[in-house]
Amino acid sequence: MTVARLENAPIHRGGITVHTTRIGLDPNTRERIAEELAQALANAIDPSLQMKHAHWNVKGPAFIALHELFDEIHGVVAGLVDDLAERLAALGGTANGTIGSAAARSRLAAYPNSITSGVQHLEAVASTLAAFGAGSRAASIDATISAPK
Repeated sequence: MTVARLENAPIHRGGITVHTTRIGLDPNTRERIAEELAQALANAIDPSLQMKHAHWNVKGPAFIALHELFDEIHGVVAGLVDDLAERLAALGGTANGTIGSAAARSRLAAYPNSITSGVQHLEAVASTLAAFGAGSRAASIDATISAPK
């Protein structure tokens, strides 16, 4: 029995590296999806860490409720981060999950570091999640429109 050899020469395109796999997608489609997943991963790591920042730094009379809420939101977004990273890796991409990589690629606004009140954090969290949702929907629509028929 002959075993097919995979060329291990990675492809570097669009700021990501995609390795050869046995997944039954043509290389161009796989690279396009990997690029979109890499961007989605950076966009998801950012709000995940922003939720932790809010969780650690909120102060005021509603502290415990908001502290727990921000931690719960972080958990949901962290689950999404893991799913995106694993799908990217399965396609042969490299899941760049470092803070530096996410910060460089994220399209979200920076979280305000100087706020402490519950109301300020709620406004910042709501803005972050709205921008994250809008970006995710736009990427999904773009991917659907540009998908090969």
